Amino acid sequence: MTNSFIIDWLSNHWQEVAGVIAGLAYLFFAVRQSILLWALGIISAVFFIVVFFRAEVYGNMVLQAYYLGMSIYGWIHWAKGSEGASEKASVGPLPVTRLPQRQGMISLLVSGLAVLPVYFLLRDLAHSPVPFLDAVTSVLSMTATWMLARKIIENWIVWIAVDAVSSFMYFSRELYFTAFLYAVYAIVAILGFFAWKKTMQVTS
Repeated sequence: MTNSFIIDWLSNHWQEVAGVIAGLAYLFFAVRQSILLWALGIISAVFFIVVFFRAEVYGNMVLQAYYLGMSIYGWIHWAKGSEGASEKASVGPLPVTRLPQRQGMISLLVSGLAVLPVYFLLRDLAHSPVPFLDAVTSVLSMTATWMLARKIIENWIVWIAVDAVSSFMYFSRELYFTAFLYAVYAIVAILGFFAWKKTMQVTS
């Protein structure tokens, strides 16, 4: 009976499992600063668009479409920065940088202002069951993804907060594999921050 339950569950949630596997691989390559992360980002985004649509988490569904576009942008941007690097797809000349204070304040302000209209859209038009958390995680994830594409180290700080909140939100929607994935994301984001910080110290 247990095997039957597992098979039945996997047949209904295989997109979520595939997205989780691709997402974990994405995070592994992100910490290692490998351009391969963007290929995994594309794969993961496609699966999670389907998952979040079915779970009615519409803000994060749209976010996955944004990830899809940013993965293409990140791939191109990192590839240009790694011209002349080895064939192992590790990033070469493109350096890890810090977010300038003024730009950071502007990003924080814009993100904060964007949450409110996104919240009302999700609540009134999409009828999201978790509109506030959906709005906050969606907006901040867009900011963090842009920072990752530009190799700005503070992207990890934003991801730590986003992933912790997202894990709770997905658990409440009974997306247990996805909740687990984002809990792992939060932990690895901490490791990613220190790994990138070490790279900055070595190259400076």
